[in-house]
Amino acid sequence: MIENHSSDLHLSFHINNQKVRNQKYFVYKDKEYPIDFDLVIKNSNYFHKNRKQYENVEYINLINEIPTEIKIPEESIKAFISSCQNEASEVSSSSVFALQYLSQKYEFPEITKVTEDFIKEHEEELVFETLEFKTKSEYLSDTSKEEEIISNNIKKYANKEELLSLPIFVIERILQKYFDNKTKEGKEVNDGNDEIINFLFKILDKRGREASILFNNIDFGKEKIIFFIVCLMNIRTILISI
Repeated sequence: MIENHSSDLHLSFHINNQKVRNQKYFVYKDKEYPIDFDLVIKNSNYFHKNRKQYENVEYINLINEIPTEIKIPEESIKAFISSCQNEASEVSSSSVFALQYLSQKYEFPEITKVTEDFIKEHEEELVFETLEFKTKSEYLSDTSKEEEIISNNIKKYANKEELLSLPIFVIERILQKYFDNKTKEGKEVNDGNDEIINFLFKILDKRGREASILFNNIDFGKEKIIFFIVCLMNIRTILISI
């Protein structure tokens, strides 16, 4: 005789296809990204505060919300949406800044904290990527920290193409900080700094007249005349060739 014991029976299940009651779409570059807007407004302070504005809006166009010079990688958008919907997220280092931008723009402080911690942990490796993104963003516009990192490690970065490509006003601030620090330390500006001279030659070769402002505005300290004599010779060559 077989005995059945109901207490030994168990039902295990996981319903993963929960119905989305309030589906909308983020739109970027003509591509639509479905979102559960009920979850989005729980995690994004911006959308929570402005939820009534979006009650009858099905498609939320991110192009109208983000400056055109800011490029948002698809993986950043997907990571932002996943986070808003309480899902696991992962992005490459090159997409971290765009994700941080979205978190700032749409007020998701937890993402902002995660991205800030990551960038801080890898600040020297990501310094140029951070600068490039910040100079285009109204939310992440303070570049003083990155300029300080470069000025303190100028010899390390002097031969980097990324440094030559920065906006001139940023390069000017970096060099001025470097020379100011040398003066405070009581060191000669040209003491073992062949890399700096070579960099100045390179920036003149690459940027021409635009770079001449560096020599007008930067205080080179006690060795100013040495820099001027050497660099003006190069400037003269460049201007003659234009």
